[in-house]
Amino acid sequence: MKITTVERIFYDYHLPNRLLRAIREKGYYFNSEGVYCSDSLKNLYNRGMRGIIQTYDDKYRAYSTYKPEFNNVSQRIVSRAITTLEEGDTISKFFEYLETLEPKPRQELPTGLDRFITRICPIRIQREYGNKNTKTFDFIYVDVCIISEWETDRKQYIKENMPEIKKRVVTKIEESKQFKRYGIPINFLKLTSITLTRDDVLHFIFELKIK
Repeated sequence: MKITTVERIFYDYHLPNRLLRAIREKGYYFNSEGVYCSDSLKNLYNRGMRGIIQTYDDKYRAYSTYKPEFNNVSQRIVSRAITTLEEGDTISKFFEYLETLEPKPRQELPTGLDRFITRICPIRIQREYGNKNTKTFDFIYVDVCIISEWETDRKQYIKENMPEIKKRVVTKIEESKQFKRYGIPINFLKLTSITLTRDDVLHFIFELKIK
């Protein structure tokens, strides 16, 4: 594979200003000059970069990254090339890695819900407006990030597997130190809402059964 101009790279492979990697609250991408850069997920989100969501606690998380597809180059090598890049590297360095790197030993990919669910985010506990008692709460929010593409109808898959998804969400709450400090049994909670957002997130809302 030989690339001769930055312009061809930009137009043929759609690389500039696409989220290639995210670590904690930073995102990595090639800028318009073909230089590998990073910025906060918040700034990238506000600039309109895809693959980032703003959560209900005003934080920012990456739910998908862009993996360009090249003829005769496996996605495993593309992924390794991206993770090998350092800030300040040019697009030419990226293509050098594509031609010289060897893929890492293949690991078994998760299947079923372990692949469908990409992440269960930390829970968020909030009080109702007007509730000034810091020893209580009214709502628990949990975001479940799911894969953007699936081999079957996603909504139907969610419906069929909702009991297990709920079970994993409840476990996430039970194991949270934030929830444990209230000393409330998990059966005091009731699930009042599940919403699938356009950002591929299942948003769960739990409330106290008795307030």
